[in-house]
Amino acid sequence: MYCRNCNQDCPTSTSGLNQTGILLFVVLILFCLPLCWLPFVVDSCKKHICNKCGFPLD
Repeated sequence: MYCRNCNQDCPTSTSGLNQTGILLFVVLILFCLPLCWLPFVVDSCKKHICNKCGFPLD
């Protein structure tokens, strides 16, 4: 991913869920409980952080 802070393409680390992941988790818990684990394994639902400077990426 591209980091706007250090202006470099770099690998990212992930931690926790972003807002979309949290919303998806709540909706799945309310309407389809057996699938509520999905946001925790889908990479696009996690927060990405630049490995070089620690800046949170969107």
